[in-house]
Amino acid sequence: MKTFSQTSSPEGLLGARVEILDAEARTVAVVSAIEARRQLLPHRTVAVLLQDGEGRFLLRKQLTGRGGRKHWDVTTRSQVWQGESVRDAAVRSVEESLGLRAERLRLGFTLAPGQEHGNEVVHIFVGNAASVMDMANSDSGTFFRAEDVRYLIREFRELVAPRFIVLMDLTGLLQRTGLRP
Repeated sequence: MKTFSQTSSPEGLLGARVEILDAEARTVAVVSAIEARRQLLPHRTVAVLLQDGEGRFLLRKQLTGRGGRKHWDVTTRSQVWQGESVRDAAVRSVEESLGLRAERLRLGFTLAPGQEHGNEVVHIFVGNAASVMDMANSDSGTFFRAEDVRYLIREFRELVAPRFIVLMDLTGLLQRTGLRP
């Protein structure tokens, strides 16, 4: 298990605005990111999962929910700001969270708005984590094999972010073998 140090900045800046979407994913309004999340309005978000050369997933311990506890989650996630493309949001999210320029991110899945994942249109990107392999060790991130993540979810579900579990269930990402960025 390789780990890295976290150099993340806070997500969800107070002045950030997001586009609210209709059923055909057209922009119908623009509101603050905080308000969109509070009201569960349909808007775009990105989730980025990085993998190393052996296909292991880089998961990070992130604050989730109101309990103030950290849970294992995707490498990074962010809302898509007004006028920003989903790819640019994914690149920004990696830069803000890891201090790295994301290379070779590819869109793996797009999930339609759903109650189980905050009524967000979630764009899941998969990328190569080779550039984080040499970072200093810490407890904030670890590379896991797919079978280890499945075990973690099955046996230690309380340690995993609920939204991560939903994303994995809806996409079947952990069941796919040989998935490479």
